[in-house]
Amino acid sequence: MLIDINGDGLPDRVFDRNPKTDQQGFFVYLNTGDGFDNGKQWQANLGDNWKNRPTNANGENSMLIDINGDGLPDRVFDRNPEVDDQPGLFVYLNTGNGFDNGKQWQSSLGGDYNWKNRPMYENGEHSMLIDINGDGLLDRVFDRNPKTDQQGFFVYSKPYKTPRLKVITNGFGIQTT
Repeated sequence: MLIDINGDGLPDRVFDRNPKTDQQGFFVYLNTGDGFDNGKQWQANLGDNWKNRPTNANGENSMLIDINGDGLPDRVFDRNPEVDDQPGLFVYLNTGNGFDNGKQWQSSLGGDYNWKNRPMYENGEHSMLIDINGDGLLDRVFDRNPKTDQQGFFVYSKPYKTPRLKVITNGFGIQTT
């Protein structure tokens, strides 16, 4: 897959295994502007093939998407890739040269590995990750309430507070609030 994984504006090569040794894991070859570097493992082998793929099942089980608004694509899963029987939305944030240890961002919305817990379902027809409220952060959008199955437009959105200045200090050390 070609994707700008480190935020420098150049498309990098991303693999679910080392193309030289066939070792499983998340491997990245950074674009240098006139080729690619020697590559590096960004994340250890998470087990099954789908867990190591940059995107699996068209983004239904796992996908690369900037979920926290920092400009870097993060790894998002429909279940804990380290504990298969734990459904929910699990995120590994991109650090610019790898991924953090990951954590659960949302608990299971019901069922096992169904549309309710997937980052996107059926090409975004039933659920998807998109910035619906314009705050720069992705929201979870469904075509029905995932808890009651009631038809309609349903959004999970984390409120975002605009940062505000509290204190201004001028060059003379004088503060105003």
